[in-house]
Amino acid sequence: MIFPALHSHSVTSCYRHGSVKYHLAALICGLIAATPALAEPVQDPATDSCEQSVYVPAPAGYDFTARVDRWGQGNTLPDLTGQEHVGKVYINTLPIFDPADDDENNALYLFANRIHPDTRPVVIKDLILFREGDVIDKRTAEESERILRSQAFLTDAAIRVVSRCHNAVDLEVIAKQSWTLVPEIKAKTSGGKSESGFGFHDSNFLGMGSRIAVAYARDIERNRILLHYDDGNFRGTRHALKAHFEQNSDGFLRDVGYSLPFYALDTTNAWGVNVRSKKALDYQWDLGEEVHDVQSQRKGIDAWIGTSRGLEDGVAHRRIYGIAYEDNVFTATPNTFGSLPPDRRLIYPYIEFQRIEDEYGVGYNINQIHRTEDLQLGRALRARFGLSVVDDPWLVFEGRYFDTLRTRSRKLFQAELNWSGRWNLSNRKVEDTRIDLNLDYHLGQTDDRTLYLGLNVTDTWNLSVEKQVLLGGSNGMRGYPANFAAGRASYRFTAEERLFTDYSLFALFNVGFVAFLDAGQVWQKGAPTTDVGFLSDAGLGIRLVPSKTEKLRVIHIDFGYPIRKVDGVTGGQILVEVKGTL
Repeated sequence: MIFPALHSHSVTSCYRHGSVKYHLAALICGLIAATPALAEPVQDPATDSCEQSVYVPAPAGYDFTARVDRWGQGNTLPDLTGQEHVGKVYINTLPIFDPADDDENNALYLFANRIHPDTRPVVIKDLILFREGDVIDKRTAEESERILRSQAFLTDAAIRVVSRCHNAVDLEVIAKQSWTLVPEIKAKTSGGKSESGFGFHDSNFLGMGSRIAVAYARDIERNRILLHYDDGNFRGTRHALKAHFEQNSDGFLRDVGYSLPFYALDTTNAWGVNVRSKKALDYQWDLGEEVHDVQSQRKGIDAWIGTSRGLEDGVAHRRIYGIAYEDNVFTATPNTFGSLPPDRRLIYPYIEFQRIEDEYGVGYNINQIHRTEDLQLGRALRARFGLSVVDDPWLVFEGRYFDTLRTRSRKLFQAELNWSGRWNLSNRKVEDTRIDLNLDYHLGQTDDRTLYLGLNVTDTWNLSVEKQVLLGGSNGMRGYPANFAAGRASYRFTAEERLFTDYSLFALFNVGFVAFLDAGQVWQKGAPTTDVGFLSDAGLGIRLVPSKTEKLRVIHIDFGYPIRKVDGVTGGQILVEVKGTL
């Protein structure tokens, strides 16, 4: 009775393999099929063989937003029960420009496709969290998508099931490449202050996923010559290497780190070390003008190890144990007026707790235009505490709490709280302590129009004299000069009517428009700066979101006009800058 059990599976297997090494098996299968007593076996649907499918790659014009809800509701992947095994993994790196799109099918764009070094498939394979033969579930596939979309050298990414046979699935990893060799030609004006620069950066050097940058830049505080190198998967590992070197008009920066981070929610071990040295001028501002500066030199070393039990009941709990060294020395300059900050040296062990809920969604047209966005919908907490007994005894603390308070179709309400500071155990006072609260609310009015409301509140206690809370220009309040209002605490309210269009400028930029209203105030709390009182402005803006280069680069062109006039402000302000979101 062995042959009946083998009959249906064996015959199908013969046709699934066409190579010479299966010919003998095929002959045996034929004999079994020709045996009259065995020709009509009982069929078992659970063991029926699948037809061999032909893999058809996703086209260059694959629409990544077609499968997702704008507000991150619903599923983005076919159901995976967690019992399937991965059969084949196809890596499909889409070209930057789509030859099938009439707007992109021209000699210049096709030439760009040819000369751009393609991302090596092994780079994509090293980033995803599964391999051929692994058991795969929906959560692992979606987290792999988020990891890919976080890479600067990809404009988008998706994973789809292309074949299913019983408990085996073949998966296609679709990675939309971006143009990564970007000239750093900087011409920015913000609240009456100009910035410029030139150079280049490549976030996918030779298709290997590493980032290099060489540039000269001039901003409102300093001139910089920089050389940066970053590799999130150094030599095909999960190790991250960072090496940043800058020579500046007021000092220098040396920042080198090597780590194995918590690269996924179920990562159980991590470690890292970072060495940093910086010399720079710390400026004080009043009414948009530099009124005071102090030379600071900071050195720091941070070494840590992390442990976790992985993902349990949808939550990742982590603990990080480390030791940190900080040395801060301040010296006077010809432009120093008033007292110097006291030198500070801290050496302290610390412990950090992290709690991250595995709740995410994928949307679009929220903080980008026609590009998928990963939305953190669950709560996340990070809290660090350290104890330094060198010089004065200090309790050092910092942390972040994030929560999505409300999410449903056409509504998204998120809150974020950040804090940092020190508690002097000798005099029982907090020093150099700052808290920032951010509330963001998005109300979808139509498919292409959103009302955005934002509130930022900042408060400080015994802030070190080289630090300030600022409003104006890039710091909010777009109708006033950069760094116009300075003090120790502030609030800022923003309302924006956002319009997302289907227009693409030269097939390179997705275009949007905003109308905005800003209102806010800085409180002095003993700061030696001018109290300008309540400020308010209104204006219009254009948003250009590059569709062929890395994410988190949104070009803002804003014209803001002050509603409340104050001394020192005449007319409106034009701001041109690059930010990470709308």
